[in-house]
Amino acid sequence: MSMVAYLSRVISDHRVRDIAQHFQRSTMAMSQGIIKFENRFRQDKHLREIIEKLKEGLIKKGKRKYFITIACPHISPSVESSFPS
Repeated sequence: MSMVAYLSRVISDHRVRDIAQHFQRSTMAMSQGIIKFENRFRQDKHLREIIEKLKEGLIKKGKRKYFITIACPHISPSVESSFPS
C-alpha cells in the first residue's frame, strides 16, 4: 500500500489526505507509510530502479487506469470489473 501511495503522491497532484481517503486509511497512517517507504527507497538501489521504471511507465501512458493484479493476486477477476472505468 505504501508503494502505491508514494507513486500516487509523486506522479499526481493529489495530497496525502486525498490518497488516504481513497484507500480508507487515516492521513497519519498513510503519511507514516509513505515516509517509511521513502526511507527504504533511498537505501535500496534495486527498489529505486524498479520504482523509477514503474513511474516512467505510468507517466508515459498518461491518465490510463490500471488494475494491478501482481500486487493483489487474491482479488478475483470479477472484482476487477466492479471498478469504475
